[in-house]
Amino acid sequence: MRVLEKKKLLESLILRMIGYTAGNLENFQNLRSLSLYVPMEADDLTECIKSNPNLKELVFTSTDMHGKLADITPYCRSLETLEIQMKPETDASEYAPLASLTKLKTF
Repeated sequence: MRVLEKKKLLESLILRMIGYTAGNLENFQNLRSLSLYVPMEADDLTECIKSNPNLKELVFTSTDMHGKLADITPYCRSLETLEIQMKPETDASEYAPLASLTKLKTF
């Protein structure tokens, strides 16, 4: 990750590492596409989304989210595509705020 953090103009990032916890993703600021299959804190993902206001595609397919994924909603102004995997035994209403994103074309 330290090597990737130096890639300030990176537009697409895919992380699929089950035993790895993603943090410090807010160092990327030009992402348009982000795909994550890693355990993650909702606050860390929120900071990453805030740092990437032009993010158009988000794929979060890990069910290991600590906190509420919907906390990212206020910062997804440009998001057009959202793919998520719901946490087991979680009421789908937790994800309802994400469906109200104005530019969302695919959910």
